[in-house]
Amino acid sequence: MAPADRRCEDDDLRLGQSLCFAWKKWKMAFSVAGFSTRLEARARCISSFGCEARLVEGLWEFWVRVLPFPCDFRHFIAEFEWFLDSGLRISPTVLGYYVKTPEELVIMSPLIDGLPDEIAIQCLARVPFYFHPQLQLVCHSWRTVLRSPRIIKTRCEVGASEELLCALAYDPENIWQLYDPLLDRWITLPVMPSEIRHLARFGAASVGGKLFVIGGGSDRVDPLTGDHDRIFASNEVWSYDPLRFEWAQRSPMLVPRAMFACCALDGKIVVAGGFTNCRETITKAEIYDPQLDKWEPLPDLRHSHTSACSGVIIGGKMHVLHKGLSTIQILDYGGKKWDVADYGWLQGPMAVVRGELYVLSNGCISKQYGDNLTDRVVSYASDFQSRISFGMIGVGDEIFIIGGVIGPGPRNQFIKQLSDADALNVRVEKPAWRRVSPMTHCCGSILGSAVLRI
Repeated sequence: MAPADRRCEDDDLRLGQSLCFAWKKWKMAFSVAGFSTRLEARARCISSFGCEARLVEGLWEFWVRVLPFPCDFRHFIAEFEWFLDSGLRISPTVLGYYVKTPEELVIMSPLIDGLPDEIAIQCLARVPFYFHPQLQLVCHSWRTVLRSPRIIKTRCEVGASEELLCALAYDPENIWQLYDPLLDRWITLPVMPSEIRHLARFGAASVGGKLFVIGGGSDRVDPLTGDHDRIFASNEVWSYDPLRFEWAQRSPMLVPRAMFACCALDGKIVVAGGFTNCRETITKAEIYDPQLDKWEPLPDLRHSHTSACSGVIIGGKMHVLHKGLSTIQILDYGGKKWDVADYGWLQGPMAVVRGELYVLSNGCISKQYGDNLTDRVVSYASDFQSRISFGMIGVGDEIFIIGGVIGPGPRNQFIKQLSDADALNVRVEKPAWRRVSPMTHCCGSILGSAVLRI
């Protein structure tokens, strides 16, 4: 072995021994306070800097594998030993900042050279969400920040929050797509890991920067027998975290349901009405707190109906509408009572834009008012009369119509599944439809949609 190689190996050995000795001192000092679990987590964090940690005969020993930043790492050990000898005081130069959870890695260097971390985080927060997957590949510290809830808060503070359209189409199965209206681009999410095939009749809402998919049942048809799956309604709940690009199962609803009203209200999710797995109508309502991951019952609806119901938020209150009925049930008095009103709203696909309700009926987009005021036609939509099972939702100042199918008719003999998307800005003086980028991975009937604010 060459002398230079031997010196390098000796340095690495002494480095590992020094870290091992310091680690045992730190563990002994904190074991009295009951921090052993956190210390083991810290050891796993330290291993991410280039060391491999292994438990041998009950003692922590470290082997230096690769040191991408040897000078920084040796400085860390020196500061680490100073930390032990200083009466367990925290050295401000050991780390760039500290994290509160063991899963997050301590950062030893600034996020962006020459900038305080607070300013660097604001810079990262202003980057459009579409580019976040690429940003997370830059380095581990950027990935940690971009995956933390802090980035959502910072985006709100600096006015960089975005509204993304979320849609689930029939084909392919259980795959959601997100649409960025500013960049006119679609993002395909990982497959939702539900065991229910072709999930449909569910509720969708966005709270706290996450997408929630609630209840529903299978829309799958056996190609040989033509029979539907027996799961008509369920109580399962899934959430998608766009920062971590992963789905997670949450606490189930108290009552399995399908074809029900579902809305995000004051940071929580309210569901009401719908049908049971036996296809019986229900009046039960409940509310979900995503921070506690807990469902609680609400007062029952005043009445039910044999048709599907939907929900919209107008004036900070949840309005439940049944198809074919003009009466509306409104959740009022802090969620303690349902009121009944009849505004004479038109029947048809609905969208809420800036707190105002728009309905597609008789080939027109009409703005609806309360207290039986006269509707106002905003734009004509005769081109969509041959299009069925599409999704209609408001994002920003616009109404979007996406997907759907064109059934057999004089011009075509087969069902045509669409991936088209069209937008109408209802806040301008003369609204006009415009074609936007079609869905890149999905097509056909839109089974559910929501607006994700991130």
